Amino acid sequence: MGFASGIVQICSMFYSDVIGQDFIKKQMLQSAREGRIAHAVLIREHLVSGAFALAWAYARYLQCTNRSEEDSCGKCSSCLQISKLAHPDVHLSFPIINDETKKQTTDYYLPEWRSLCLNRTYFDLNDWLTTLGDDKKQPLISTREAENILHKTQLKTFNSPWKIVIIWMAERMNASAANKLLKIIEEPEPGTVFILIVRSTETVLPTILSRCQQIHLPTLKEEEISEYLKDTHSVKPEMAELASRFCDGDVAKAFRLAHTDVSLEEFAAEFVSWSRMCYNARLLEIVPWINDMARMSREGLQGFISFSSFLFKESLGERILESGFSHPSFQKVEFRMEGFSRLFNPKRLKRMLDALDLAHFEIGRNLNPKPVLFALSTELMRTYKMKD
Repeated sequence: MGFASGIVQICSMFYSDVIGQDFIKKQMLQSAREGRIAHAVLIREHLVSGAFALAWAYARYLQCTNRSEEDSCGKCSSCLQISKLAHPDVHLSFPIINDETKKQTTDYYLPEWRSLCLNRTYFDLNDWLTTLGDDKKQPLISTREAENILHKTQLKTFNSPWKIVIIWMAERMNASAANKLLKIIEEPEPGTVFILIVRSTETVLPTILSRCQQIHLPTLKEEEISEYLKDTHSVKPEMAELASRFCDGDVAKAFRLAHTDVSLEEFAAEFVSWSRMCYNARLLEIVPWINDMARMSREGLQGFISFSSFLFKESLGERILESGFSHPSFQKVEFRMEGFSRLFNPKRLKRMLDALDLAHFEIGRNLNPKPVLFALSTELMRTYKMKD
């Protein structure tokens, strides 16, 4: 039994559907109403905080023929096309797993992309790779895709004043693709708007960054994520609250936690067992434990790591005594959080959180979970033995 069950509703991606980010929404709406439309906008989110939802709501608002002061109408022909991710003057680009023999571009993957977006507005690369059914290769935005974008920007608009190009995870453009798009981003055709969505700007060409109006999204609050899970994805209130606490402000992670195939009771039992084995350095028991855990799904493993990270993070405070272990799922677990908390000072805590973050990342990249869990376990053993 997972964290949640229920029918997932389709999200239409209006501004009213975007979680939080009220200040940024207000700015974007005001600039659109006043006709101050930047030819290139870069939206950065360190965690999944609504960049794609904002980009799509902005594109909808620009194309809407009967918009209000606060949002699109949802009824005009443009809005109806936007709702299906099928507007002829809004073009999408995203990383794909290149197959040079087939000479594919993102157009080839639009059915899969629509399937993901129409059911989940907040998603990350892991979700996209799962949708593709291939999480062993790293997707890129290739030179061929850049040429495809250039071709689309040269087309005449069908029935709207704007030609909009949304590039999701633009930091995954290879150098050749980025250089090919540099000039068109710097000096696009009249009525063309580029919206680049990134998680990091480190690999984005500085010349592209300098041409874009940059928007940095803050991390969402727990209560905002919890409300989203309940209202949009029919997650039970109790589970939505817990998933929002364990996700570190990442909505995509919260969704996976809320729909993982492992229960909180199982997570609690595994955490207690793992912690005790590491504290006593019982290697002969840890190896079989790792073998059993490795059979869990990738989402389940990431859920366990997020769950563990939450407990470590809250171990220095009193909040954990009021939330996590008061949940009915933990009633069968004989574990004294007070004693566990005394083992971790800030230095030890940082070491474990860094190790957990690394393990979460490596599991997400589909690395063999056994060495990842072994490295994490030995790090916990070392941390327990650290001198203050």
